[in-house]
Amino acid sequence: MQTDTFPILNTQRLRLRQLTAPDAPNLFRLRSSEEYCKFTRMNKYTSMEQIADYIKRMDDSYNENTSIVWTITLSSDDNHMGGVCLFNYSSDGKRAEIGYDLIPEFRGKGFVTEALNAVALYGFNEMGFDVIFADIVSENVKSANVLDKSGFSKIRSRLELDENGTSTDMTLYELLRKI
Repeated sequence: MQTDTFPILNTQRLRLRQLTAPDAPNLFRLRSSEEYCKFTRMNKYTSMEQIADYIKRMDDSYNENTSIVWTITLSSDDNHMGGVCLFNYSSDGKRAEIGYDLIPEFRGKGFVTEALNAVALYGFNEMGFDVIFADIVSENVKSANVLDKSGFSKIRSRLELDENGTSTDMTLYELLRKI
């Protein structure tokens, strides 16, 4: 499914490239925020060492063909402003989950929608997925809007328990390969 060379994706305004060590400060800024943790249901990052470990794990997962994480940058500026990834591949290789994040000052400008569309096309055309899905916290209206703009369909909502027994309303969206 994946190639030996990390795929760089270019859009009208963006360059999506491999996550690297120089991205760590902006990645830490994003992943250490309360808002990020609320909408991703992930634990807050508290050290740069955690970020370095995350970058290493993402490199390993790419090499093991279990996920691919792109850094979102402007075409004119190589600074990390967010990320988009394909992960949670189905055992038959036909489905993958998509995730995305963006530093607050870049939100509301259509960057995530642009990146999401490029990655979905790559997932369908180059990786052979038939379905790309997103599982979001229902309260995250901005994320739902991005998925709607990108052509994803709302499939269902449900309550999900985390490891601490806290329940969260989640909504599943899907985008199907166009035949």
